[in-house]
Amino acid sequence: MRGPKGATGVISRARTALGALSAVAALLGAMPVLAADTTVRVDLPAQKLSESLDALAAQSQIQMMYAGDSVRGLSAPALKGEYPVAEALRRLLAGSGLETRTSGDTYLIVKPQSINRLEAVTVTATRTENKAFDVPASVSVVTRQQIDDLQAKDIATVLRDLPGVTMGGGPRENGQLPTIRGYQGSDIILRVDDARRSLDASVGIFSPLYLDPNFVKQVDIVRGPSSAIYGGGGLGGVMAFRTIDADDVLAPGESVGGYAKAGYRSGDGSINSNLTGAAQTAGASVVASGTIRNYHNINNGAGTENIQNGTSQNGLMKVGYSPNELNDITVSYMRYFDGGIGFANPAFNDVWNASSLRYIERSQDEFSGRWDFRDDTKKTLDGKVFAYSTHLKQEIQDRANSAANNSTYEVTTYGGGVQNSSRFMAGPGHRLTYGLDGYRDELTNTSGGSANAINPDGTMLAGGGFVQDEIQLSNTWTLIPAVRFDSYKAEGGANPTNSSERLSPKLAIKWQALPAVGVFASYGEAFRAPTLTELYSSDNRSSSFQNFRASPTLKPEVSHTKEVGMTLALDNLLADSDSLRVKATAFDEHVDDLINQATVGTYARTSAPFGTGYVFQYQNVSNVHRWGGDVELDYRLGDWSFGAGYSRLRVNNNALLSQPDKLTTSVGYFVDEYLALRYAARFVAAQDYDTKVDTSGVPPQDRRRSGYAVHDIGASYDRDWYRVDFAVTNIFDKEYMTYGQSLQTSRIYEEGRSFNLNFTARF
Repeated sequence: MRGPKGATGVISRARTALGALSAVAALLGAMPVLAADTTVRVDLPAQKLSESLDALAAQSQIQMMYAGDSVRGLSAPALKGEYPVAEALRRLLAGSGLETRTSGDTYLIVKPQSINRLEAVTVTATRTENKAFDVPASVSVVTRQQIDDLQAKDIATVLRDLPGVTMGGGPRENGQLPTIRGYQGSDIILRVDDARRSLDASVGIFSPLYLDPNFVKQVDIVRGPSSAIYGGGGLGGVMAFRTIDADDVLAPGESVGGYAKAGYRSGDGSINSNLTGAAQTAGASVVASGTIRNYHNINNGAGTENIQNGTSQNGLMKVGYSPNELNDITVSYMRYFDGGIGFANPAFNDVWNASSLRYIERSQDEFSGRWDFRDDTKKTLDGKVFAYSTHLKQEIQDRANSAANNSTYEVTTYGGGVQNSSRFMAGPGHRLTYGLDGYRDELTNTSGGSANAINPDGTMLAGGGFVQDEIQLSNTWTLIPAVRFDSYKAEGGANPTNSSERLSPKLAIKWQALPAVGVFASYGEAFRAPTLTELYSSDNRSSSFQNFRASPTLKPEVSHTKEVGMTLALDNLLADSDSLRVKATAFDEHVDDLINQATVGTYARTSAPFGTGYVFQYQNVSNVHRWGGDVELDYRLGDWSFGAGYSRLRVNNNALLSQPDKLTTSVGYFVDEYLALRYAARFVAAQDYDTKVDTSGVPPQDRRRSGYAVHDIGASYDRDWYRVDFAVTNIFDKEYMTYGQSLQTSRIYEEGRSFNLNFTARF
């Protein structure tokens, strides 16, 4: 901790709550204090940040406070000239990761608190940089700091507090299904560092997203139709994940560094460890990260256990090279591997006997490369070229070593694209973004070492081009038209080819009616091609538990969505320097040719379990109507932060999920520069209106679920070289089941009370 240095007017921030700061901090005697807009002439060399802050305080005669740990090892650039004090501070702190706050006539130089997620920058909603708050759409951002605060063990933990977003399928990671506004699977778009993750319907009971949260630095969620710029699958929206870079690991001015993590979670007895390192030099950087996690049975709130036992081993390697200030090249490889004992269907209840357990291996490999380019002013050139390949494999092995019962499912995806933005200032300001992209999925299924008789191998080839114009009509009006053309072609064995093409338009407009109030509206269309499984799955054997009929003539789904929304931004509302941000959206959607699995017949089974079997087929459903909305609120007052989110969804057809109303709340408090406390709660209403019933079970089962409330508390203590996190999740050991599990017959409980401890050491 840094003490006072001479008569410079600098004091270190002291908090008597811990006492550690007060032992070495001192307040200098009274001195003249000038207004914050005072201009000061400075001539500072490049040196330690602490020395530049001391000199600025002395020359301006304005009091400044900082903690020594927060500036240790940081440097400041040379600064010469005459500047307002606030501008001089901004230039000295550029790239330091620190921020300034004011308290009366005193500047506080502090580590940033959790970022208001509505104010975070997204590059997903419009494929260009914008604040999530400013985009005329429903957008949420989860930052790296928030992921750390959550002590996230999986992606479901990262997303659970967002309105309109869930990870259905139960508590087992391999069964968690990303869901936006009731859409799952191929109706949403998943991207990891621009690489599209395939969501073929045969994954329907398995998660398509194997991703270690230790590797994620930001998640962007866009709710609503997104096909106009991302292509097929964007009915529900987009989940886009960005992985860490060297800059996220190294402190400003560092060339080599990293951290090691170790943690324990009592809810599933898991022990996890992560080692991350990075290095950078002029024009080049590298970051590598690896995680090992051992997990065991999940203790649920019902007082029983969900069986699972395994180990995941994950890695990330990313290399960056910048030959000059106008070009950046990045290549990366990421691998997720998980192996252990569990059920073939992760949503199975644990009433099945031991013979139902299998040894299951899941792996996902991703290679990606990207070239970012721009000109000096980003006026003509500001774009990227990217290419990737992903390989998802799930292998299920019979524990009795019966090869006839083994099966594999594999999807290999190759893809790439190019986009660019150009700015035109004649008349209204324009940012024109345009591009091409496409991908090829290769699906391979085996059973007993041979080709799968039910789900044939196949390929899906899809691609398209888009153009979007962000038009600044005036200081208060923004118009964003976009349109995209897509085509696809699906082939599966000897089955007929299925192909089509589609033009998807979108138009959004925003009016900043008052400095604090904005309103927006949009109309968008989205489409999704039928998946290979939906088209070609077929089984006519009377010995099978259930039969399927192929549907090679399925039409693509098409949605028509109208949205309206508002933003509210108020500062200095209840006190100096507080801030309130509210964003609300309501939508109304009609879907043509929704793809849904229907029962089309019955047959008499000729093998155990004997009885009546059901015949299923994917069919198009017309005139499906969905409506609802979501609200997000963030409020910051000094060391306090408050957040809330609410979502509501209703449908007129049980072919779609109708997520129950969800309210989330959070409170954060920074006790001092190092200690932070958090509370979060999720209140989910009963889903007692879903009319879909599975008649194949005894007794028949529906998808309805009881309401529940779950409360979490946590604390983190973060010093210059280490961080300790402790949390208790589901503190009241609530017994509950989520809505939207892959099987209607499953009634699998979520994790009960869990004590979670993590330690991070930086080097």
